[in-house]
Amino acid sequence: MTRTSLLGSALLCVALGGLTFAQVDISVSQIGEDSGSDSYVYWGKDSGIRAYSVATTACNVGSVHANWNDAIAQAPIIATNLFRITPDGAFEQMGYSYVKYSFCALDEDGSGCPNGCQPEGCDWLGVGCSDTYWAALNDGQVGGSKWLIDPVTGQWPASKGGPTSGPPAIRGRLQVHNSDIQEAGSLFFSEGQYLHQEDHAAGNARDNYAWRPIEFNPGPTKIRNIGPTQMGDPAIYAWQANVNGVLIHDLAVEDEGGVGIHGWIFVGSHAVDLGGGLWRYQYAIQNGNSGRAVGSFDVPLPCDGVTISDVYWHGVDHHSGSPWKNDPWTQTQPAGSIHWESVPWSTDVDANAIRWGTTYTFAFTADRAPGGGTASVGLFVPGTPSSLSAQVIAPGPLFPNYCTANANSTGQAAHISATGGARVSDNDLVLTGSQLPPNQFGYFLMSQSTAFIPGFGGSSGNLCLGAPQIRFSGNVLNSGSVGQVTLAIDNQNLPGGVVFQPGDTWFFQLWYRDLGPTSNTTEGVQVDFCN
Repeated sequence: MTRTSLLGSALLCVALGGLTFAQVDISVSQIGEDSGSDSYVYWGKDSGIRAYSVATTACNVGSVHANWNDAIAQAPIIATNLFRITPDGAFEQMGYSYVKYSFCALDEDGSGCPNGCQPEGCDWLGVGCSDTYWAALNDGQVGGSKWLIDPVTGQWPASKGGPTSGPPAIRGRLQVHNSDIQEAGSLFFSEGQYLHQEDHAAGNARDNYAWRPIEFNPGPTKIRNIGPTQMGDPAIYAWQANVNGVLIHDLAVEDEGGVGIHGWIFVGSHAVDLGGGLWRYQYAIQNGNSGRAVGSFDVPLPCDGVTISDVYWHGVDHHSGSPWKNDPWTQTQPAGSIHWESVPWSTDVDANAIRWGTTYTFAFTADRAPGGGTASVGLFVPGTPSSLSAQVIAPGPLFPNYCTANANSTGQAAHISATGGARVSDNDLVLTGSQLPPNQFGYFLMSQSTAFIPGFGGSSGNLCLGAPQIRFSGNVLNSGSVGQVTLAIDNQNLPGGVVFQPGDTWFFQLWYRDLGPTSNTTEGVQVDFCN
């Protein structure tokens, strides 16, 4: 079917708008084509930068038809991007294109759309129907400007804008540095994203993405698909799918565009063991559709003397006349965190924040193994909330063991470990006893001094705590079939009226029953609490 821009059906669209408003759901069912020559187009290069465009297919997975009438600004906006996983395992955006304003739904059956098509005509995308934009049609050089769009609502601007400067071969197109393509060992991915006003108003913007693994072969002028399209998630999920241990946290800027209309931001984290006691911590923030953007990022650090080195930041280039700046973010290390920040909104509203459809990468090396942590994602445009919290992989505190434990009836010594953090305000310390005899009870003890008393009170274990010992006897635990117990410590509800204070050092141990009439203990663990 040939696309033509139709001006009719405006009144029909308005009349049916109330029926379709809450039920439209647009997803991306295919990136590139499974066959054919118009999956990707290479347009040329200039000064080490190459330009491409990407085919995309939308699918109506909702229960009613979706408005596709460009005459009344109700057709969707199409954004395309390229990403890579670097040889050291970091996730980076390589480039983005100016957007395509679509028109005239083809109402195709198939193309990755999971349900049978119910065609509605050019101005509507029917239920179960798909609509393909070949790569040449998604050419950013004839596309619109991202900064003029309200991404959280999907509303069109009064003027679509477009590229205004730059070399003709690459202007407005999906631009990628040649050096990024040619670095051996990288993995590459394409992504499509659709913004659609009815879909966003229905609260369904979270699934308006898809990504696909690709390769540049033969050479940088040819892109080929090397795996299936992955529907429903932004490209940062390619990181998790291809690198073991990546953690991703979805964040919603709730009601940013009105009640139930959220902006979506995705935070990924990963830790690589470099050996020799060093770890490489890697982070990526992908702003899906938040118009408030991201202007700062804080990763928590333990308060016991961790050493940070090789700090890294990577942002995608704005181009072709975009007013958004390309200045690098500043990095500081205030007490308790490592902090990156763009120029603030109050100084420059066009500063280099993480805008919608872009992904920035952060990394550093630390002499500490990973633990859990809560990062702060600061929103660029002022408003409420001013920041969001994301669970990330971060350097953990030192919780050294001391003293010794004796073997129990399993033939091994039980072990105590502490996880979470030592920051009093976080209140997230967790104690775990493992390698215990199964189905036996026990409880934790604590003290502010140490001792070594073998066989105390007839036990088979060693008491590693000095007097006075405070018992968590109100938290009697059973080791169960796996021989393990866990206790989340609540600083507001400690035995004996104790309250942990910054600067305190406390020592913990587990006492437990063993088989027969005896009992035993773990070794001890030390926690130095801080602000």
